[in-house]
Amino acid sequence: VARSGTTRFLQALKEGGETTSGDISQIGQFGVGFYSSFLVADRVQVASKHPDSPDQYIWTSTNGSSDFQVFKDPRGNTLTRGTEITLFLKEDCVEYADQNRLERLAKHYSEFVMHPIYLQTVSTVTVDVDDEEDDQSDDKTADDDLEVSDDEEPEVKPKKTKEVTTLEWEHLNKSPAIWTRPKEDISDEEYKAFYKVIAHDEYSEPERWIHFQAEGNINFKSILYLPQDVPQKWKTGLADTDKTGLSLYVQKVLISDEFDLLPRYLSFMRGVVDSDDLPLNVNRETLQESKIIQVIKKKVVRKALELLKTFVKEATDEAESASESEDDADTPLPKTNKYNDWFTQFAPSLKMGAIEDEPNRAKIMKLLRFKSTKAKDKTTWTSLDQYVENMKDWQKEIFFVAGLDQETVEKSQFLEQFLAKDVEVLYFTDPIDEYMAQNVGSFE
Repeated sequence: VARSGTTRFLQALKEGGETTSGDISQIGQFGVGFYSSFLVADRVQVASKHPDSPDQYIWTSTNGSSDFQVFKDPRGNTLTRGTEITLFLKEDCVEYADQNRLERLAKHYSEFVMHPIYLQTVSTVTVDVDDEEDDQSDDKTADDDLEVSDDEEPEVKPKKTKEVTTLEWEHLNKSPAIWTRPKEDISDEEYKAFYKVIAHDEYSEPERWIHFQAEGNINFKSILYLPQDVPQKWKTGLADTDKTGLSLYVQKVLISDEFDLLPRYLSFMRGVVDSDDLPLNVNRETLQESKIIQVIKKKVVRKALELLKTFVKEATDEAESASESEDDADTPLPKTNKYNDWFTQFAPSLKMGAIEDEPNRAKIMKLLRFKSTKAKDKTTWTSLDQYVENMKDWQKEIFFVAGLDQETVEKSQFLEQFLAKDVEVLYFTDPIDEYMAQNVGSFE
């Protein structure tokens, strides 16, 4: 299709002793953007000048043409150095010259690119006009009217204004790609601010996050976030229209902001994955089938469940510390388990995971919580590990009773014989609970 000369260029680098990765980091990137320019342009013109050359040259070619022209730029040396690319847009692609459209595209796909992207913006502002003649006229009138009575007030004329058009260069990609930095150098405030960017919600907060770098056959960097609350669209019954998945980047360039790197039951999580091992010039469908993507998916899911496991442990430790020092007024520790409070919002998703994700089922089952007959109060939840620990010596099964809500199941006549024997019974009040029990079958 096109001969870019990459092989010959790499050979020239080796012969010249320049073999570092930095020297070849742009190989394969230029062609992707350059050839795609003809998707929107009838003609492409490239003006370029080497700093050591006295002349500036132009390369130009039309869409579909088998040849191109190179000639000295008739405009003279308008560039000190560097390159200027001009796209002569097709009639049906003029929208890409719109300021707002360009701004959205740059911020969406190149928000974290290291090189700064500037857009020349046009704005119209209204300014006051200083009219010297009006000032002189006002002074003369004041002299003539010295005998005006004190009851009359001088007339106040409205200020004259005019509209002025200004041109400014706006820096579009200011957000830092914090996932590329060592996590020791990143503050909690920076992590929280970054969450608002990828969640597209200025008012949301993350509950927990994990920042890691996977190394081995496949290398990538990632940050995963647990949201503090259920996404707003979930609350209004529009969960199907909400963007799900993680943002997938290749060398800080956005490939998709809703890539299916996590299974459906973890779709509430937000985050980014950035890999240098993926090619830029492939479509989304090809990536989904890539072996590299499959490896990334497994590692990301494992880290996501690890984040939840850590959340459980830390929340349990905090709750136990608060219980031990509840009489100490100077220690304002939480009275409830933070994980249990969080779990009440995302329970259906995790229970669906126990059904669908058989390889990780054992890990997910340990994350589930239920109300039971042993609950001390309405804020107490029981894990399956706790239930097994509390089982009678003769007990071989986990008992549960299903109903519409806790109040209904507490009145169930089936509980009487279990209560009499002091056997704990779990309350299944979610519609998915019984279906999950049928599919899971056993615990440990």
